[in-house]
Amino acid sequence: MKKYLIATALLLAFQANARAQSPDTFLDGISMVGGHGSFWMSGSRFDGSGVAMIGGTAAVVLDRSLIIGGYGIGMSGSPMSSYALYDPGRWGFGHGGFVLGYTAMAGKLLHPAFELKLGWGKAKLETDHWDPILEDRVFVLTPSLGLELNLAKFMKLGVGAEFRQVTGLETAAFSNMDLSGPGVYFSLKFGGGF
Repeated sequence: MKKYLIATALLLAFQANARAQSPDTFLDGISMVGGHGSFWMSGSRFDGSGVAMIGGTAAVVLDRSLIIGGYGIGMSGSPMSSYALYDPGRWGFGHGGFVLGYTAMAGKLLHPAFELKLGWGKAKLETDHWDPILEDRVFVLTPSLGLELNLAKFMKLGVGAEFRQVTGLETAAFSNMDLSGPGVYFSLKFGGGF
């Protein structure tokens, strides 16, 4: 029995010493880890037409301010093409990827928030019968700046402005700028630790 007590004491001492000598890590200074899921809706112009983009994000929130996660967003409806050759063509557009963000003063009732979405997707032009006319893969960069209102400990309402920059579109009829442009957004975030 004495051997077991000595072995247990040595094991506990070794474990305490090992914890005291653990290496420094990136997350050592992080005092709180949380997460959120959000509904995201933005309105902007796309090939000269007003469109609504609907999607969402899922992210880890570090120290109530740093956001790291993913997103997916797609066009609601199918606006008509402005190019006569493809009349009556309709657009389809969606993208997804990574989201990085920073929320300043998250504990305040109203506070600023910045997000950057980096993603890949597809822009396509189709006939009224959904037959493809044009289709191209694109890279999308969307910075946004807005205000968030803490509605409850688990819910935030956000509004703000964004700019969608599309690159990689390689067609004779349309340029990247036809699909890029400013917009406004509305978001609802649900989660904890943010």
